[in-house]
Amino acid sequence: MDIHQMVALTQQHITDYYRWLLEREPEPEVIATYLSAGVTRTQLVQTILQSGEFAERRRRADASAPVASSSPSPGVRDSQFWRRYVPFWNPRSPVPFVESEFQTFVVPGADGEIIIKSMLSSLELSLLYALARDHWTGEGEIVDLGCLYGLTTRCLAEGAARNDQVPEAAKGRRIYAYDLFLAEDFEWWSLASPTVHAGSWFTDFLRVNHAYLPMLVPCPGDLLRMNWGSRPIEILMVDAAKSWDLNGWVIRKLFPRLIPGKSVVVQQDQVHYLEYWISIAMEYFSDKFEYIDTIYGSSAFYLCKAPITEDEARVDLKALPFREKERLLLAAIARGRPSLREALKGTYVKLLLDCEMYARAREVLEGMSTERLSEDEAYDFSAIARTDKASLLALLETGEPSTRGFAPLA
Repeated sequence: MDIHQMVALTQQHITDYYRWLLEREPEPEVIATYLSAGVTRTQLVQTILQSGEFAERRRRADASAPVASSSPSPGVRDSQFWRRYVPFWNPRSPVPFVESEFQTFVVPGADGEIIIKSMLSSLELSLLYALARDHWTGEGEIVDLGCLYGLTTRCLAEGAARNDQVPEAAKGRRIYAYDLFLAEDFEWWSLASPTVHAGSWFTDFLRVNHAYLPMLVPCPGDLLRMNWGSRPIEILMVDAAKSWDLNGWVIRKLFPRLIPGKSVVVQQDQVHYLEYWISIAMEYFSDKFEYIDTIYGSSAFYLCKAPITEDEARVDLKALPFREKERLLLAAIARGRPSLREALKGTYVKLLLDCEMYARAREVLEGMSTERLSEDEAYDFSAIARTDKASLLALLETGEPSTRGFAPLA
């Protein structure tokens, strides 16, 4: 039967056909053709969940685990090493989640499937899983800064649990998960979905990570009131650099604990225009890091290549003069692929607005392309560029002086 005829069949037939594809272990191109025939990913996933196909897929993946055993890890310097774990590109991927709709995921739990929100994409979550499974050697700790409900922690934990390089006895209490675990400042997100609630999220974190709690060290609280110590860090996931002060804390407390030639830093907010200081920081330390790549939604990842001393980490980047901040930010933007460079112009606009350079900010915004510049989903940032450009232009139109201190985008 021609694949394009499948869209006219019932939901059960769609599920049956997808099961047939799984049994044939199709290439990603086959799935792409199926999806292009008119069945959206959300429809496909919802059908699978309703039919119990998700649990069956997990069972088969656990039994065979062909993704990890078929070939050795290509290494973090191959910027594509994480792709084989993305569920929609490899239906046999053992990652612990499936995306049912935008920013909504389903994970297996002790009492059935758990629906959970996350601000990360499937690509970013697959990257974290790949790092913990294939890159972590156990020489340093795994740190998850800003874990929210704990889906990022869950991906790191499942990857570490399947890691064959690290002895089982050495995996206990190796993943540190930091967050306020409170809904404050996230009201805009809480109201947007029935799966998000106000108050404490710590019980949700424990529920999502129930099976892996022996591997975890949950750290509830304010980062600025915490310390780290001297333990080396091998994987550092940063989704907490929401201010100059928090960004400085990460640099001062954690960067000196990175292992040259081994530690990977994931800057999850680097594409967001609100956190332009992240790009400034990583460019400032460009002699210490090798830039690997940036993938959709907004995660840039780096390999530490030289030690960072505690004296070097005490730098006050906020106090740098505008021209130096501008130079560093533009250099960081230039490292990206074409679509990413356009999206990152929003970070430059935010810097200009903070320095009250409104005319220049408007000029940059007007020259910001929102066209799709990449056919690769991992490198298409046009949706971010469109959203950011519209938001920033609206703020300029409502009164340029009021653009200081933006609220998070819904």
